[in-house]
Parts: sequence; structure tokens; C-alpha cells
Amino acid sequence: IHAVDHCNHTCRWCHNYSPHSPKREYKAEEYFEGLDLLRANDVDLNSISLMGGEPFLHSDLVGFADAMLARYQRPLVLTSNGFWLSVDNIQIYKDLWPRLWMLKISRYPSIEARLGDEANILPLFDIIKRYNPDIHIMWPDKFKFNELKFFAEPREERVYCGNSECLALVNLPGGPAIGRCGAGAYA
Repeated sequence: IHAVDHCNHTCRWCHNYSPHSPKREYKAEEYFEGLDLLRANDVDLNSISLMGGEPFLHSDLVGFADAMLARYQRPLVLTSNGFWLSVDNIQIYKDLWPRLWMLKISRYPSIEARLGDEANILPLFDIIKRYNPDIHIMWPDKFKFNELKFFAEPREERVYCGNSECLALVNLPGGPAIGRCGAGAYA
């Protein structure tokens, strides 16, 4: 689910349409209807992923996470571009880390150029683990970007998409929509 739709990056192949999305922040309660419907239809919510856009642009990300945990009691996964990675910001979000089961940080060249090599970045993950020793931190070992294409007729998928097993719930003007990824839900 999107904490916000907007992002501070404009990635060419963004599967969540964030470069084209207006600045929009959600309240966790806006997702309750859709998540309750999934749960009522026996869809196993083994975890809830907080995404965006860039979730760290949300004005109350800790409150958003708290509301999800209180209502659904499911492990929380947070996916971010890592723009906020610094000792000071890790401290600012000290109340968030214990609430997360997993932190996924996409590996973008612009972020890595600012932070430097792994010798500078990995110690930041150790600081996060001081607040939550059990948190799983995923940081891919290579840059991987998707190319989003639409076709008039179905085609056989030849490349594995990292989002193909995701279920995206988005809030649209007509109500909640579900898709296999952010792009699918918006389409």
C-alpha cells in the first residue's frame, strides 16, 4: 500500500507511476476498507508492505505504521529509495525501526553516489539494527530496473519481475483497486 504516491526521484521505469503522480499522502485508515475486504475473502495477508512513491515523504510514517500494526497485526515491510540514509535520520526514525519486520532499500546510482561505497553504507544498517536487532534489511547487490510495456494482446512473460508476486491495493477516485503490481492496479 502507498503511504504516499509521490517520490523525490523520477525513475524512467517506475512501476508505481510516481514520477507522474501528484503529491498525495494517505492515512492508514483509507486502506482499511480494501484490506478488510481481502481479509474477509480469506486472502492471506502474510505481511503488509508500505511503499510509495517514497514512504519517507509521509509526514507521520510512524503513525501510519502504528495504525496498520494495531488493526492487522501483520509484519510490516517498508520499501524505500534510501534518500534519508544518514546517522541523524536513522535517529529521527528511531521509533519506526522496531515496528518493521523488513526494510527494502532500492539501490539507485544517485543515492549511492551521495553515500559512497558499501564501506559507508553498511555501518548505517548496523545503526538501524541497534533499534531492532531482528529487522531484515534488503539492499540488492546490483542495480535492477524494470521496463514497463503494455501490449494489446497477452504475451508470455519471459523475464521474472520482482513485483509479479505482489498484490497492490491503491486508492482511486472510484474506490480501492487491486492489481498484481502498482502499474497493474493503476491500469
